[in-house]
Amino acid sequence: NNDASSSSSKHKNDEDMGKFIIETLGDKIGSTHFELGECAFDDRSIKILHTVKGIEVDMELLEKDNTGMKIWPVAREFCHFIQSHHDLFKDKIVCELGAGTALCGLYASFLCKEMVITDGDPTIIPIIQKNIQLNDCKNASAHQLSWGDKESIRLFKDKYPNFDVVMGSEILYHESHASGLIDTVNGLLREKGGIFIMAIAVRIRSTLTTLSWLAQKSNWEVIPVDFQLSNNSRTANFSFKTLLMWKVPPSSAPDNLESEISNEVEIEIFDCAPIEEDDLIGN
Repeated sequence: NNDASSSSSKHKNDEDMGKFIIETLGDKIGSTHFELGECAFDDRSIKILHTVKGIEVDMELLEKDNTGMKIWPVAREFCHFIQSHHDLFKDKIVCELGAGTALCGLYASFLCKEMVITDGDPTIIPIIQKNIQLNDCKNASAHQLSWGDKESIRLFKDKYPNFDVVMGSEILYHESHASGLIDTVNGLLREKGGIFIMAIAVRIRSTLTTLSWLAQKSNWEVIPVDFQLSNNSRTANFSFKTLLMWKVPPSSAPDNLESEISNEVEIEIFDCAPIEEDDLIGN
């Protein structure tokens, strides 16, 4: 009887998932581009609905794409960082930016007092909500948040005024988005300051240079990180993974940052060997 009940429950869950994928995400019957995966860690597994469709992105506009619907290897490594540095997240109010499928936010939610998961793409929010439901994360919520939009950030802050930590994984590809990211973090941590943590696979070095310069301009203080993301030597030397952490000051930071690049600013990258282009988890 228990086996029959379990089988019936699984069948019902599969039906509900299929209905969600077709009716909410817009896939066609018989040709779905989504699947339910599971990322296993030492202390728990996280269920993740994600796309198995190939990457679609306009490299010129860098606006509409499906990269946020995939699970990226850096996200898994960031979860290991969260596990080994749990004191940074335990009982804290945390915001994840550019969450995509929200693997990192979901994992951190089991430590946090409250986890607010955001993404700028409105088509991804239902996926985040479904993944929150799949993992029974009662202290997590999903919201759309556009970087650098003062009104959007103000309204968001009215609802969530007391973040301790802002985090993101693989959220910055091109330097043109760096100023919006910095403005958003400044806005979210403006009242009392806090910590910003970002894991990134750097494919354009000027992106990291620009981010470092804008962070310095906002008086962010670099916090040394005793954690290395995995790198290997089997690829072109322009790509590497690294994890960065800053102490963000309260309201002394400027209201708006210019995205102008300073050619005089240089940053040092420690222990970052080149890596080959990552394959997506599960592919």
